[in-house]
Amino acid sequence: MDNSNYEQESSIKRPAIAVISLILGIISIVASCGVGVGAIFGIVAIILAIVAKKKINQKDGVSTGGLVTGIIGTVISLIVFFIVAIMGAAIVPSAMRYTSKSEMSTDIQTGSTIASAINASLAVEDVYIDMQAYTDTVYSLSDDYYDLPESFRNEMEEIMGKSLYDLEPEYTKNGATGYAFMIDSYSNQVHVYISSGSWYNAWEIYPNVSDDYID
Repeated sequence: MDNSNYEQESSIKRPAIAVISLILGIISIVASCGVGVGAIFGIVAIILAIVAKKKINQKDGVSTGGLVTGIIGTVISLIVFFIVAIMGAAIVPSAMRYTSKSEMSTDIQTGSTIASAINASLAVEDVYIDMQAYTDTVYSLSDDYYDLPESFRNEMEEIMGKSLYDLEPEYTKNGATGYAFMIDSYSNQVHVYISSGSWYNAWEIYPNVSDDYID
């Protein structure tokens, strides 16, 4: 070992920021797997190392180590960031589509349950008589529900275990706020819809599923 070089380096009055830059550079490498975290420590380490070198104005192993480790930590961290970003761009849309399909499936199942409950309610003679004046018109469960006969509402609540007024759609990206239904006297069939509160923005989910609702 060249003792003269060692003594020369030892005699350098090394600023504290040189040591700090080395410590932060090491931390940046260790933390580089954390998205963006390593880059923060690395950039600070690089800046401090450059400042330390200017203050010393001579070759210094500690500030050089801070500079090198800071660069390595920053580069690795940025690589990890871009990998995660690329994977996220591929995975997130698929996850969102899966979630949307799951929510739609839940709404469609709820529509089927509502239709079954309505048919069961209409099987009760008193309810059927009371509902004769309410066929062939769309009724929103959120706005018009309490305009329907009490006998019908009571029967539905007993069958469903809850008030239909409290039902809310899962898939709401199309502006849906509630369910609606119509009792078709001509086909003797119940139609259930997802509604945004207006008949002009309603999507059938039972017995057929509207293409506009799926799209």
